[in-house]
Amino acid sequence: ISNCYEGVQGVQVNINGGTLIINSLDDAINASEGGNKEPGGGFGGRPGMPGSKPGLPSGGNVGLYMKGGFVMVTSKGDGIDSNGELVIVNGILLVSQYGNGNEPIDAGDGYEPTINGGLVIAAGAKGMASAPKATQTALFTEANGSAGEILAINDAKGKNIMAWKVPQAYNVITMSAPELGSGKYSIITNATVSGTEHTK
Repeated sequence: ISNCYEGVQGVQVNINGGTLIINSLDDAINASEGGNKEPGGGFGGRPGMPGSKPGLPSGGNVGLYMKGGFVMVTSKGDGIDSNGELVIVNGILLVSQYGNGNEPIDAGDGYEPTINGGLVIAAGAKGMASAPKATQTALFTEANGSAGEILAINDAKGKNIMAWKVPQAYNVITMSAPELGSGKYSIITNATVSGTEHTK
C-alpha cells in the first residue's frame, strides 16, 4: 500500500505470513471496533468522512496479532495500533513512525504491547511511547536518529544482530529478537554495516 490515510483496518487483524508494506498518513495498521465509541477512537477513515461501526464478530475481541510474515510500515500516526490486545509472536516487524501525538506500537487502554517472538525494530516519537511486555529480550530506549540513517544493534563482541535504514527521524526505539540475551549490547545510530540488503 504505497499511499493511504489508514492502511489495514479491522476489528481483529491477524497477520500470519506474507509481505505487507504500508505508507500511511495516519495509523498504518489499526485494530478497532469502529466508530468513535471506544477510548482512542475507532476506524480513522479519511478526514471529514463518517466512521463506521461494523460490530464485533461473534465471540471476538478487538486485537492485533502478528504470527509471521514480513511487515514494514511508515506512518505519521501510530505505526501499528490496537484498541485492545497487541501481540507479536513471530515474523519481522519494522515500524517507522513520526509525530508526538502517536507512537510506534500502541496497545489499547489497560493493555501493553506484547512481544513473545519475532524480530522487531520500531522507531518513532517518544511523546506517548511505552515499553512493551516481552517474554524474549526487548530493548526500549531513547535514541535520536535522522531519516535515511541506519539503526543497528551489536552484541558485546561487536557482532551485528540487526540493522535497518529507518525512513523517518525518531527519538525512541523498541528492538527485540530471539538472538538477544541478557548480555550487553550497543545501539548505534547512523551506523555503517555490510552485507546483503533486503529490498522490496
